[in-house]
Amino acid sequence: MSKRIFKGLAAILIVTLLTIFTVVPVLAFDARSGATVTVASGETVDDDLYVGANTVIIDGTINGDLWAA
Repeated sequence: MSKRIFKGLAAILIVTLLTIFTVVPVLAFDARSGATVTVASGETVDDDLYVGANTVIIDGTINGDLWAA
């Protein structure tokens, strides 16, 4: 019986360690909303930009994807 308990605890430990040490990607993005959203001239967005607005004005630089709705 103790061998069976040991195997169960070892399996739980392995699953726990794999869960803790699994590499999770960082989801970096910039989200903006309003009636009008502007990326001004000279402004640089170094992430993906998610915009929810009636009007979107891009005069600057976006180093990533632009999603507008």
